[in-house]
Amino acid sequence: MFRKRVVSTPTVLQMDAVECGAAALGMILGYFGRTVPLATLRVECGVSRDGTRASRIVQVARQYGLTAKGVTRTLESIRNECTPMIIFWQFNHFIVVEGFTANGVRVNDPAFGHRTISNDEFRAGFTGVALLFEKGPEFRPGGAVTPLRAFLRNRLAGAWGVLGFCLMIGMLLVVPQLLVPILTRVFVDEVLVPGRFGWIRPLLLLLGGITAAMFVLVLVERLAMRRFFAVMTGRLSSRFARHLLRLPPNFFAQRSPGEIASRMILNRQITRQIGDLLMQGSIAVGSLLLLGAVMASHDLPLTLVAVGLAVGNGILLAALAGRRAEANLRHSHESGRTASLGLQGIQSIESLQASGMDDAFFARWAGQMSKTIAADQRVQTQNVLLGLIPMLLDNLAVVLALILGGLQVIAGTMTLGMLIGFQLLMIRFLQSVGSLISLSATLPSLRAALERLDDVEQSPVEPEPLAESAVAPASGQIELEGVSFAYGPLEPVILQGVTLQLSAGERIALIGRTGCGKSTLARLMAGLLEPREGTIRIDGVAPNRLPRINRGRRLAFVDQEIHLFEGTIRDNLTLWDDSIPRAQLDAAIRDADFADVLQSLPGGLDAPLLENGANLSGGQRQRLALARALVHQPRLLILDEATSALDTLSEQRIATALHHRGISLVIVAHRLSTIRDCDRICVMQNGAIVQMGPHAQLLLDDGPYREMIGEI
Repeated sequence: MFRKRVVSTPTVLQMDAVECGAAALGMILGYFGRTVPLATLRVECGVSRDGTRASRIVQVARQYGLTAKGVTRTLESIRNECTPMIIFWQFNHFIVVEGFTANGVRVNDPAFGHRTISNDEFRAGFTGVALLFEKGPEFRPGGAVTPLRAFLRNRLAGAWGVLGFCLMIGMLLVVPQLLVPILTRVFVDEVLVPGRFGWIRPLLLLLGGITAAMFVLVLVERLAMRRFFAVMTGRLSSRFARHLLRLPPNFFAQRSPGEIASRMILNRQITRQIGDLLMQGSIAVGSLLLLGAVMASHDLPLTLVAVGLAVGNGILLAALAGRRAEANLRHSHESGRTASLGLQGIQSIESLQASGMDDAFFARWAGQMSKTIAADQRVQTQNVLLGLIPMLLDNLAVVLALILGGLQVIAGTMTLGMLIGFQLLMIRFLQSVGSLISLSATLPSLRAALERLDDVEQSPVEPEPLAESAVAPASGQIELEGVSFAYGPLEPVILQGVTLQLSAGERIALIGRTGCGKSTLARLMAGLLEPREGTIRIDGVAPNRLPRINRGRRLAFVDQEIHLFEGTIRDNLTLWDDSIPRAQLDAAIRDADFADVLQSLPGGLDAPLLENGANLSGGQRQRLALARALVHQPRLLILDEATSALDTLSEQRIATALHHRGISLVIVAHRLSTIRDCDRICVMQNGAIVQMGPHAQLLLDDGPYREMIGEI
């Protein structure tokens, strides 16, 4: 099938680096007429923390009815293939090739959008792998890009009352815009030219009254809009945060924390943009209609001149709309990546300085910042162009009105007052047009922000938890049956067919060499990961279905990555839950061997804690995290190297205290002193439990445990 050499595909920018393959497929489908949300393609392509594979992209394309195949081509033969195509770029990225020209290669990059790369750059980045696509007999076009009004309708529900009041006040402000030109005409024709100076005082009083009315209306409108901003920001931010907290852990595993954090502040930005868009846009449209009608009643030819120039502005806006939308979305994404990279650097500042890699990180950050600045410059260049040309057209309109109107004044068909009044009306008219154009310039950035928020808000949350009455009392019993796990549909299996039962009050240890899957199994038990196959039940219920109320009484998880908040020790222990009894808090502190640390801190429980516990040692931070887990008196406690920074004596005291609590324990550790007193020790190899039993029995058996005992 023949297609033109250079085509144009819709831009689908990746939200995260691992989404490039899914985004590239979205561009191909969009070119053929099928619009599919990126979130859907992400799931279908099996995007994991390592991205997706070319073979999976081909499979999904075929599911949508395209004829797709993967090929290997040379630099010369690839130019003979039909476009658009997807190529594997620099062995770590997928991009869409739209065509080949004499000056380079036109591509649509999921990370940057449309760009032209030189032949030398293409030669350096092309890996020889390409994915080719054609329409198949089963292909069906469909889908549609979510219109902006749908985004707005979803977010403005419940706020139309306040917004409607603001719009009513805004429309009243249009009336003075008409009165001032009319009074100017009266002043020139009826006062200034005839010399009736007795009319000056009444006209001045009338103008003063109009000014006072405008002041009152503007004041009321600003106060109402402030209320609108406060209500909408609070409501949208709360909805976003609530949804974010209910997302499954794998959502966060595949996205950068800094990039997600940058989205949380977008609600304030979009609330102001939405308010300005609806408020100022409605006033501008109302002004255009009213002013246009009055101008036409005065002089139709001059009105047509103004309308013609306004239409010219609109055509210019439409011509730049596609590029501006892409540029704003690219800038939004680059800003998010810069914020994410900066957060990563701050979080790992000690490691960077200790290893002497701070200069290398700065070079990486500076490179990302330069991309953000370049994206911002593209946006600003287009905005300058969009503002400069309308200004020239406005000046041209005023000059034309002055010339044509002046000729009519000379001919006696128009008075001087009518000409001046008409010019004032035209200026107001063109100002309204300019206001609409300025507002339209914010639409691409608004849409980009809304799409980034929707990526979170449209992601499926965890299933609704069961009611407390529908679940057996907390006992600490856990059952695993045929559990298998992989980090993505296309990723290798990490755990395979694990079956394990833990009775109430039993203690088991998971040991094995690095990469055997013991930490993954612990996270599956804690409900932080979802099994690919098999079932996990705590007290007879899947971990993600446990009731939210008193969930901490059933299950607690502590790993070696300790996260502490800036605040007081009490806040970090209770997580701001003031209902926890003091005796319960003291027991958790005692059993976690944290009492001596607390006594050494000025202020005790109210002692200040720096972010991530920077003013505590590694062992103190681990004990604080363990105390936090014990505060709610869980019946099942899962520890993943949670005592690795403690000395043997402190670890023994904690083990004794936990034994006296009578709770079920799952321990991932390497120290012999930590695991030998467990009721059972599970030895793992290659994602499976290969040996199980108490310490004494395993020492007698000829197996991997006896081989590993010297390494523990």
